[in-house]
Amino acid sequence: MQHYKLVKHAPPLRYSYNDSRTVVHIKSSTPFMSAAKRILKNIDYFDHKYTKKGKPIPNQNKLVSYIVVRGMGKAISKVTNLALYFDHELGYKVEVFTKTVEVLDELQSANDDDVYQRRKVSCLELHIDLQKKEPQSES
Repeated sequence: MQHYKLVKHAPPLRYSYNDSRTVVHIKSSTPFMSAAKRILKNIDYFDHKYTKKGKPIPNQNKLVSYIVVRGMGKAISKVTNLALYFDHELGYKVEVFTKTVEVLDELQSANDDDVYQRRKVSCLELHIDLQKKEPQSES
């Protein structure tokens, strides 16, 4: 019987240049506040667009209405906490979606016979709106 070494690969990420500002990927090693600040920076980028002289141009990015936050596996709990933070603490509208992503693992052996194995991983995706929720009146 051969001994294999398991090498886990991240799923291939397919996104365009514009997605670099609208999609945030969270790993289990990502600090919570760093992720929150990165998301807020992206929200602020689309909320205010500036001229060459530094003056704000409001509402130039009407095509983007939300920021996507994704986390897989062990990072799901961190993404859930981010959803609660943005919803309850900061007052943004947050939509939560679950997905299943297929990843490819590589089993390396001592000789050059590598075996590939597919597995499915849970993924949590958040859509955080750029606009804050309207305050609800207490009656």
